Amino acid sequence: MRLTRRPLSAMLEVTDSAVVMISLLLFFDSENLLPVFLIAAALHELGHLAALRLCGGKLRRLRLSAVGGRMDCVMPEDRARCFFIHFAGAAMNFAAFALFRLLDLPLLAGANFVLSIFNLLPVCPLDGYACIEALSGERLPHAAEWLGTGFTILLSLFGIWIFYVGNGLSLAVIGLSLTVFSCKNLQKN
Repeated sequence: MRLTRRPLSAMLEVTDSAVVMISLLLFFDSENLLPVFLIAAALHELGHLAALRLCGGKLRRLRLSAVGGRMDCVMPEDRARCFFIHFAGAAMNFAAFALFRLLDLPLLAGANFVLSIFNLLPVCPLDGYACIEALSGERLPHAAEWLGTGFTILLSLFGIWIFYVGNGLSLAVIGLSLTVFSCKNLQKN
């Protein structure tokens, strides 16, 4: 059997919403934090990719949108392996946090810590939700979906308040994007 590699352009999709989100964040990024968070996001996705390979899964496509990266992949049947794949992004960020702290790089350490905690929130489409879904065998009650949507609304309101007091727009934009995604997810169910 001969293995062929697909070109990167066939495996990577960058949506218009990702371009708009990065443009907005760059425009409002007076502290130049976006590159630091992009490094943390790249490490996060590499964690997922490594776990996917270790567990026998296969990446079909990586889609970058306003709410982050989403992998279209063939997952293993085993729930524990699925959980491991979903948790691996946050685990990579926790490891990077520890390494960057040791190297005395506080911005990189902080970005990795924030990204790991944020991605473990039980909100669809974040990894925390996917971990719960993997462990429950996709029998997640609708109450959890409503709870996740409520959490995104609170996150949006907190982000708007942060912006109002003069501390940046990023959290409000991310919270509002997740709220829209969660509401769409509720409508499908």
